[in-house]
Amino acid sequence: MMKKISFMICLILIVIGAKAQINPRVVTPIGRNPLPLEAIQLPTTTHIDRVEIYEQPNFSGRVAKYANVVDPFRYPFTNKRNVSIKVAPGHIAYIKFDDEFQSTIIFTGDHPNFGTVFRNNILSITVKAANAQNVSFSGFSLPVHNNDCKKMAGTVKVRLVEQLTDGSYAPCPIINENGTTISNYKAQTTMFSKTGIERAEANQMRDFIFNSGATVPVISSTVASNKPAIKAVFMVSDYALQNGKIFVEVVPNITVGHKTSDLATDYSSNVKMLAIDYDLINYKNAGMYFSSKPFTVKGNPDNNYGAASGVQYSIIKDFRIHFSK
Repeated sequence: MMKKISFMICLILIVIGAKAQINPRVVTPIGRNPLPLEAIQLPTTTHIDRVEIYEQPNFSGRVAKYANVVDPFRYPFTNKRNVSIKVAPGHIAYIKFDDEFQSTIIFTGDHPNFGTVFRNNILSITVKAANAQNVSFSGFSLPVHNNDCKKMAGTVKVRLVEQLTDGSYAPCPIINENGTTISNYKAQTTMFSKTGIERAEANQMRDFIFNSGATVPVISSTVASNKPAIKAVFMVSDYALQNGKIFVEVVPNITVGHKTSDLATDYSSNVKMLAIDYDLINYKNAGMYFSSKPFTVKGNPDNNYGAASGVQYSIIKDFRIHFSK
């Protein structure tokens, strides 16, 4: 009888244990809910060289803070396209993205819609000290025979770029352009813009072509304008600047007028650059006033009077673009 009772007790215990394995209970203290894993121990720092990543646009929601170098980077929040980012004042953040070329873009300041604007995932972040550097437009120099030779059209676009350790170039962000604060990411400024030979220049500049009879290496002045200066201010890595890794990238697309004298019949309105060209000028080595290399424009008289025979282009001129810091 005792053996039978013991057997029944053992059987009951085995059944209860089996049910516990099939339906385990999770006990939660009364009045508390389990927290999602992403809410536990977000990265934080008080270091000055930091970047702050917010869960929601416009710097709302929870925030994760990272300092110096984060490689590899792992998103602290589930929705990667919702995040907004702040880079600490006086610093820039090198952010490498998981795009086709694993591009690095340099950021500074606040980016309230970062996740929707930059849609590739972040691979790594590096934060470095930075400072503001200026580039101002000082005009052109070229051979001038009469006032027709002072007619110009086209654009001059300028960036400051940093040469990275792999030899590629990353644009430095603009923080102010012609006296206006730039709040969202921008890296290129148009310092000259004129849609036609006879049209007005976009910044209402006057006397921006210097009658030197030739290109000259330096013009120690800035052009007159309806604005205080045609100038862009960039945020630049202290380390890169000190080590000569910052360059002024100049990309012109220019057409000039031409006439050899007031009585000449060889006027041309279409002496232009025939191919894309650019210049890289080492910012550290450049003086307070500096210029690009000579760029070449070619063309023929509008009516073909005075055109040289046996050559494709009878008008060939060089011009330089001048800047100051």
